[in-house]
Amino acid sequence: MFGVVSGLIWSLVPGTLNSLFTSPKETTVVIVSGLVSGVSTSFALRSHVSGARSLVTVIAGVVALPLGAFVFGFLLSILQWVFLAQAFTPFSIGFQYALFSMISIFAIVLWPLSVLTTFLLRAVLNSGNKDAKAA
Repeated sequence: MFGVVSGLIWSLVPGTLNSLFTSPKETTVVIVSGLVSGVSTSFALRSHVSGARSLVTVIAGVVALPLGAFVFGFLLSILQWVFLAQAFTPFSIGFQYALFSMISIFAIVLWPLSVLTTFLLRAVLNSGNKDAKAA
């Protein structure tokens, strides 16, 4: 559940910065890409941050930003190709999103948000609630 919510929230970043919310189809593609990338990134980090110390969680948060951005861009390209007849370049778009998430002016805000999101994931995983799921 955490990955779904965080993925939906994180999809607002590229959707807004790249003006991707131009049509209902494009908006749906962006939101689905965000949802799936949020779930997959949370799942990938789950074993590393569950019960981890703060330093490990910070490192995982730093890694999560380009990882999640790559997955988002990769999926976005595939879904744009399928539903919007746009170019099929998933690796190129994935690498572009990962790179720009780390070196653009927006990285000043994105890095801390990524670390914060990872600390929230750790809190959910360590909450003791057996029903709490990373994905």
